Amino acid sequence: MNNIEISIIIPCYNSRKTILRAIESVLSQSYKNIEIIVIDDCSDDETVKIIIEKYSNIINRNILKLIQLNKNMGVATARNVGCDISVGKYLAFLDSDDTWYPNKLEIQYLYMESMPSVFLTGHLNNVLLKNEKKDTIISKIPIIKLLKSSDILFQNRFVTSSVMIHNNEFARFENGQRYMEDHRLWLELSYKGHQIALIQECLCSHYKYAFGTSGLSKNLISMEINELQNYKYLYYKNYINLPLYLIVVTLSILKYIRRIILVKLR
Repeated sequence: MNNIEISIIIPCYNSRKTILRAIESVLSQSYKNIEIIVIDDCSDDETVKIIIEKYSNIINRNILKLIQLNKNMGVATARNVGCDISVGKYLAFLDSDDTWYPNKLEIQYLYMESMPSVFLTGHLNNVLLKNEKKDTIISKIPIIKLLKSSDILFQNRFVTSSVMIHNNEFARFENGQRYMEDHRLWLELSYKGHQIALIQECLCSHYKYAFGTSGLSKNLISMEINELQNYKYLYYKNYINLPLYLIVVTLSILKYIRRIILVKLR
């Protein structure tokens, strides 16, 4: 493959049950000028073995690259490792337990090629909780909305698996951050003046709730701590002023309480 336009970054950790499903959804894309970079974050299950057995014929042949970390570094660092060796004009992110619709990349790529001022695009996703499969091809022209920084300040508008960005070395996740690392990057890019657009179509499937999947409050606490750290970062960088910082912190805490209640009711 000589003209790689999109590098797909797939971090994985103990993903033996879902990783092949994710990779297959990439190989089934209508847009083909791609490379797939899978970064195994020191799994202790059979994830790597399963990948090698299934895709030995295409690994390290400009189609699928498999990188194995010798220490668990967290999803942000794992993605950055993939980004740093990528060669595509754009980066698209896919979590190992999500899947894409067949023309997801084509829709995003064509839009971003036609709108070079847009640095990041994301889209809607549907949630499938019973391992169903939904990979509808979207044939109509999607509605696209340009977002302001305030549109994503109070809410993370994108699951990571929906996002495509221009491949620039400054667009990286915060190394070591294990929760809300995606929202921090979207916020930072937006407040630095980079245009962000929302494609208002479902182009990927998410197989878990947005929060509290395990029913344990520990993950929710970690998410909340990292969200508050993100807002603190924006404040100290003078991206937001003190009154706005206090507002978003208060709303974040209220959302956290609501999430705890919802998880308990499931």
